Amino acid sequence: MIEPHRHDETGAVVFEVPEGPTPEESAVRAAAAAARTEADAEVEIARIEADTAIRLAELERTSLADEERIELEALREEVAALRGLAAPPEPEPAPEPPVVTVPEPEPPADAPPPVEGSPEPKEPKRKAGLGMW
Repeated sequence: MIEPHRHDETGAVVFEVPEGPTPEESAVRAAAAAARTEADAEVEIARIEADTAIRLAELERTSLADEERIELEALREEVAALRGLAAPPEPEPAPEPPVVTVPEPEPPADAPPPVEGSPEPKEPKRKAGLGMW
């Protein structure tokens, strides 16, 4: 870079072209550029490794979820089978008592024949038991 300055005697502006950076300045600039490049590379490597770790974790979680789901279904089937074995047998239905049909008593021979639409005759009261004494 060209640096302007004033001439001591005349005061005119003089442009001087520097001869170049000193070897120390060049070494410092080179070291800074190398450090910056190395840091950028390390950051990029860390980012790639982190992305890879995240994808691997997602895949592992998915595969574990599938394995867990399969294992859970197998355990459910096993529990259902064990409950079927441990459950008491269903009781046999109790036999129904035989139906006994009682024949209707025949009307006495001296009873009048039934008439349609008339009320049923009342049964006579029977006197038996304690009230008889």
